[in-house]
Amino acid sequence: MLVSPRYMDGLYELIFYLTATRPEVEALPETMAACRRYLFLRFPDLEHVETPEIEFGTWRPWLTEQTYLYGEYLQVEKPLEGEIEAT
Repeated sequence: MLVSPRYMDGLYELIFYLTATRPEVEALPETMAACRRYLFLRFPDLEHVETPEIEFGTWRPWLTEQTYLYGEYLQVEKPLEGEIEAT
């Protein structure tokens, strides 16, 4: 489930920042998986975040709790060329 307060705009902005490409909708799952691997290498604690059955009506309180635990923002460094293979 997408939990960006900016919905798809937030997702596409992060993907563009990390890959310098705007993936087609069909390529989103693969591109998101590549970005996820990169982010987990930089922020290993996030890999262990518990994600219970989040639904559209319940994700904001869950995200508020995660913000309290991990902070509102994380400084994400741009990957080196080739670190993320965008499809």
